[in-house]
Amino acid sequence: MDVPDLRPSSFGELLDSTFTYYRRHFWLFVAIMAVPQVIIVAIDIAWESFQRTALQNAAAAAPAMRGVLFYGSAVLGTIIVLLAYFAIYAVALGATTFAVSEIHLGRATTARAAYGRVRGRYWRLINLIGAVALRGYLVFILFMIAVVVLVAMAAIFAKSQGALVAVMVGLLALAVFFGGMFFAVRFVLRYACAVPAQLLENLKSGSAINRSIALTKKNLGRVFLLTLLMALVSYTVAAVLEGSFLVATLMTTLKSHTPAPFWLVLCMNITGGVGHAVTGPLLMIGLVLLYYDLRVRKEGFDLQVMMSALDAQAPLPGVPADSPAPAAPQLERANVALLVVLTVLTLGLYYPIWFMRRRSGINDLRSGEKLGLGVFVLVFVLWLADLVLNFGKDYLNVPGVHPGLGWLASFDGGTTLVIGVLLLIQAFKVGRILEAHTAGSSAEPFANSISLAQGSSLSRVATFFFGIFYLQLKINEMVESWTQGRPGVGTDVVPTV
Repeated sequence: MDVPDLRPSSFGELLDSTFTYYRRHFWLFVAIMAVPQVIIVAIDIAWESFQRTALQNAAAAAPAMRGVLFYGSAVLGTIIVLLAYFAIYAVALGATTFAVSEIHLGRATTARAAYGRVRGRYWRLINLIGAVALRGYLVFILFMIAVVVLVAMAAIFAKSQGALVAVMVGLLALAVFFGGMFFAVRFVLRYACAVPAQLLENLKSGSAINRSIALTKKNLGRVFLLTLLMALVSYTVAAVLEGSFLVATLMTTLKSHTPAPFWLVLCMNITGGVGHAVTGPLLMIGLVLLYYDLRVRKEGFDLQVMMSALDAQAPLPGVPADSPAPAAPQLERANVALLVVLTVLTLGLYYPIWFMRRRSGINDLRSGEKLGLGVFVLVFVLWLADLVLNFGKDYLNVPGVHPGLGWLASFDGGTTLVIGVLLLIQAFKVGRILEAHTAGSSAEPFANSISLAQGSSLSRVATFFFGIFYLQLKINEMVESWTQGRPGVGTDVVPTV
């Protein structure tokens, strides 16, 4: 492993490194953040459709029940949406943390690998972020209670003690408010390195919080400036993208006193999702780099890495120093029956996800063809558009509002056909890649260990009718032959990591 360039950085150098990593690995970070954003946009659109339906149901109900139905559903829906945001972003923050760490330490990574490392740590991560949010919220609430008490006292003194005493108490309440805001922000900033500490050092939530407090001690000014600048960049870009739709939505609502058109809200949610997917990783990149910088400054982490690298370069007893590491499988086995269940439970959404999860390993196989990313982006966009229209169907079918919706069924059928054709083409491409790899390996000294070498062609009929399930079966055979045959050092039956 190459020794990374670890050294203490000034605040300017920290910002420069943050934007440099972001620029050089733009598509990696966007791919990581796009996963939660697609889900969040779908939730937003579903929530918007639900609100419109709830508003119509409330209008049709008895006057005494209108407020209960509308506000009750609004509160319940808001809680569900916030919990979904919280859970989804926790995973994305974890994946971004691992990706930045790998890049900073001089190792290559992918979005799939980053999300894979979050597996098994999800609930611990949720617990940590929840604990940090709860602590900050409680501190803020305590100061707000103090402000409310002082304002109430000012009102009482205004009647009994005169205006001067009331003004003094009011100024005290204002000072407590700003002092409380300052203390609450400072209190939360101490936890800025808690997520990197927990994930990269495998700590429990309490230990990660204490670790972050120790690392950020006497460095809260840098944490504050980094957080402020990255938040400004993120929200500025998001505002530019969705600002026009947001203004149009507000103006339409204020002018007509009715909800804005569904298509306008749809555009606002999609553009906002794109903005957050593009700029969302910036803050986490900066915090992970700050975490490593603080470890270098306070613990000599750069010296620890250098010593580890020197130890790794020492040859093992009885093994020549120039012996390459044995090949390890990049493709992985999976239960075909489980894939069928996942595809059915997700209403077919897992089908393109299967390609995305295995895209990196498939592209590492020895073949001139590679799986592109654009096709799957198009598939998810079409799927999201179809989902949005189906969620908004109840609103669009309101009599007298949007008549003539025959195009909706045509669009639904056409979208399904296009998605099916695109995924079928990708299935045949994966088949050709597997064939090319096994055909090339059959000419090598360890070809007998490859189960597909005797007949490297895959069944076109099985690929057409069974798609990813048949392909996964063949991949399972490849991986099994590799693990049983154990080819010699340096062979490439299945790609190296």
